[in-house]
Amino acid sequence: MNTSRAGAPTPEGEPKTILFVDDDENVLAGLRRALSRGRAGCELVFASSGAAALEVLRARRVDAVFSDMRMPEMDGASLLAHARTEAPGAARVVLSGQTDAHAALVSSGLAHRFLSKPIGADALAGVIRDIVAAQGHVADAAVRGELGRMDCLPSPAATCRHLRAALSSDEPPLDVASAIACDVGISAKVLQLASSAFFGLLTGLSSVPAAFERVGTQNLRTLMEIGTLAVAAPTPVGIVAGKLAAHARRVSRLVGYLQGTPPSPELQLACQLHDVGVLAATVLCGAAPGNGETQLAENARIGQYLLKLWGLPSGVCELVERARRALPMPVAAFASPAGAHQVLAVADALDAELSAVPGHEDLAAAIHHPELRRWKLAASRLFEEEP
Repeated sequence: MNTSRAGAPTPEGEPKTILFVDDDENVLAGLRRALSRGRAGCELVFASSGAAALEVLRARRVDAVFSDMRMPEMDGASLLAHARTEAPGAARVVLSGQTDAHAALVSSGLAHRFLSKPIGADALAGVIRDIVAAQGHVADAAVRGELGRMDCLPSPAATCRHLRAALSSDEPPLDVASAIACDVGISAKVLQLASSAFFGLLTGLSSVPAAFERVGTQNLRTLMEIGTLAVAAPTPVGIVAGKLAAHARRVSRLVGYLQGTPPSPELQLACQLHDVGVLAATVLCGAAPGNGETQLAENARIGQYLLKLWGLPSGVCELVERARRALPMPVAAFASPAGAHQVLAVADALDAELSAVPGHEDLAAAIHHPELRRWKLAASRLFEEEP
């Protein structure tokens, strides 16, 4: 058995190690057949109990754990809790056939992804490839470990109080969602869950309000009670989270102005989630991250890692990634669908310049376009309306 240290980075050129855990030997045999012939491009390890899986986690490096939920002695939620401690940098995936709603919600702070059995070989291999690609954005195992210990990204205390009060009243869920849709932490967690098999895989995900509606009011209440949704941040982090939410709202409106039409669903979600990496870096630092070029690049990598790890829509991930690489640039094909990432990059840069949003640099200086002055005036007006 390979005894490389658990949590250590995968040596260059060495395949990732994926651990599958299920108490049904027939399921494990099926997974072994489905992923044979190098389909997953990884080393596969199989365990028929939580205890056996825990032995593997303590003996060797594991890059991802796929676990059933209903197992005797140690269920999937307990195993994933151990995995978060023993191998925090490993991706944690629930792969289960029958999971009651409460068990699914309890695992929402432990699992990065939720899949249902049966799952096709191509789909499963695709998820593995996505996870491997996500981990490529954050090569440092220590940073992945710190991120892996987070149940969710926190929110400003006032936002948490607002959501708790709204969910305790008769206010319609869509109204609640619309009011806090630009909060980075809440948006990310609700979208992660709404996109999962536990809630009936939501295809064509179009907005945070739609995701709120899909998850449902009672489930949202439960998530708050168990501490995996709307967790209040300590004051320094909460201040940054509040600034990022206001920034996201202004960016979304500015994108609509620049395009002359409301943002597409994917672009709207990208506006709301493009600073996931900034918020996560703030949590790691305990304060606003710096604005240096190295830190900006690190924020972007962390953001891409989390968005892909959580299985958020690929189009949204691509828009965010391309926007971060769009500057410096002469803006071309600005109003076309192919230029959506450029619109996001420009709106982000113009508002960040006005608002001194943490985790940003003087990006606006890199924009070269004859309409730049008019765009800056529009950004100024929006900032005055919603500072």
